[in-house]
Amino acid sequence: MLDSHLQSIHLPGSRREEFRAARERLFAAEGPATRLIERRELDSDLVVVDPDRSPPFPAGHLLIRDQKQYPLRPGINILGRNHANDIIIRHPQVSRRHCSILVHSDGRCEIHNLASLNGTWLNGTQLTSPKPLADGDWLELGPVGFRFSIPSRHEGA
Repeated sequence: MLDSHLQSIHLPGSRREEFRAARERLFAAEGPATRLIERRELDSDLVVVDPDRSPPFPAGHLLIRDQKQYPLRPGINILGRNHANDIIIRHPQVSRRHCSILVHSDGRCEIHNLASLNGTWLNGTQLTSPKPLADGDWLELGPVGFRFSIPSRHEGA
């Protein structure tokens, strides 16, 4: 069953189909290891955590806007106006479920547009497909901008 904030019944016909296709691409990209971590099933027999090694998921991925930091968790992070989103953006030009940032179990991140009306932009280029994120990337959801950051990359530098 889908989380209620990923339903598409409120959208008109063609937007509903665009959103459903984007949602399916997002779910397909997630992968089983990330899904396990996202569901907090680390104590299952399927994932073994070696205490002598770093944890099997990244820590410290952030979005930054106006000096405020928004942490991203492993798995799917939904951004938009909907109150059930992981990051809520109260702006009329931001869609209810505007985009998602997928944080993989190995630390890679990618951004997915979720059929938003005003588009999702990465470093000045509008997304037409999911794209990987790198430290320092600039994201725009309509007129609202964020810097993507991996603080652990800056520690000790």
